[in-house]
Amino acid sequence: MTTVELVAGGSAGAMGILLTQPMDTIRIRLQDPKLSYGGIGGCAVDTVRAEGIRGLFKGVGSPMLTVGIMNALLFFTYEGTVNALAPGESAPSISTVMTAGAVSGAASAFVTAPTELVKVLAQINVHSKGTLAEEWQIFRQMVSRHGVLGSHG
Repeated sequence: MTTVELVAGGSAGAMGILLTQPMDTIRIRLQDPKLSYGGIGGCAVDTVRAEGIRGLFKGVGSPMLTVGIMNALLFFTYEGTVNALAPGESAPSISTVMTAGAVSGAASAFVTAPTELVKVLAQINVHSKGTLAEEWQIFRQMVSRHGVLGSHG
């Protein structure tokens, strides 16, 4: 993977996150039983009224900052697994592709899962300002309470 591919992939991923964040925030809020909205439109209108347009973009910082790392890890692990299972093959078998996909998905989950948790916790906090500093605080609290690997030790 070249630097150009890494930057292009990270930029494309970040743009995708930015453009879909308002609908993602609405989706997450509609799933939270503690919040009550009159459907998709009601959630959008109530969020903008109470929190401004920024309310629809809460939680966007953490996935935008980690999308490059996650994509790089995903593609690096996928290529490495394919090369380990089928060295020199120009067209790997479906089982090789499936195995490489599973391995790369599992590896990238170590970045994706905590990022998604921080994002969701930021999205449902209707009282926050929606800053990256607040997302960083959520992450620090998670690590402080549960450790890096999620244990309660």
